[in-house]
Amino acid sequence: MPFLLVLVMPWNNLILNIMLALLFALFALTDFFDGYFARKYHLETQLGALLDPMADKFLLCGAIIGLVYVQKIFFLWALIFLVRELYVTGLRLIAAERAHTLAVSFSGKIKTTLQYLYLAVAIANVRSGSFYPVAHFDMIENTLMIAAVGMTLLSGYWYTKEFFVMTKGTLR
Repeated sequence: MPFLLVLVMPWNNLILNIMLALLFALFALTDFFDGYFARKYHLETQLGALLDPMADKFLLCGAIIGLVYVQKIFFLWALIFLVRELYVTGLRLIAAERAHTLAVSFSGKIKTTLQYLYLAVAIANVRSGSFYPVAHFDMIENTLMIAAVGMTLLSGYWYTKEFFVMTKGTLR
């Protein structure tokens, strides 16, 4: 995905941007459906539990890095998204060392959904002053960006709080 973003986004073509946004949305939907069907049909495996979050992070981080490279999203927002992913992954590893599991929370799922929505809109937005298929496209993108950044910070706080409640007395 980052390769396609870096290759195609500089053309700033509405049709190409929308095609890339749809491709990104398709990848994001597979993230949802693979977990949904694995739980529904009891097809969960240890390998899947290990690889699924890594694949999600590759999709998310790859798209963020590609969009920063082509200057479609502000570096600070990307930094917040990326640092939060690394931070929560680190919390999970520390909790696992202490025989605890820091499970995926509802706030984490909302965060991921808002980030995927924001990134898809950022990919689709041509920002050239030309005709927009949706009125006020920049306003939609900015609203999703504020929601995604806010939920990223909030869910990071909630994971931190849960981590310290769970590991109370076992940290040294």
